[in-house]
Amino acid sequence: MMKAADIDAPEGAGVVPTYAPLVLACAKHGIGKTTAFQLAKEGKLNTFKIGSRTFVMLDSLAQLPVALAKQANTAHG
Repeated sequence: MMKAADIDAPEGAGVVPTYAPLVLACAKHGIGKTTAFQLAKEGKLNTFKIGSRTFVMLDSLAQLPVALAKQANTAHG
């Protein structure tokens, strides 16, 4: 079974991954499985499926804190 640390590109490969399995990538950021799928369902993460597996575009995961902060500021301000 893959672990969250396994989504990094191999040393010296010169390849920067653009997507990763949703649950593993989110776990690396401290986001649990249920929350990860909820964020995907709400459209807050850019995801796609290959067969039965769900993948997330890593740029959308990296921008998640900014998007959530903007949403919170809009709701309160």
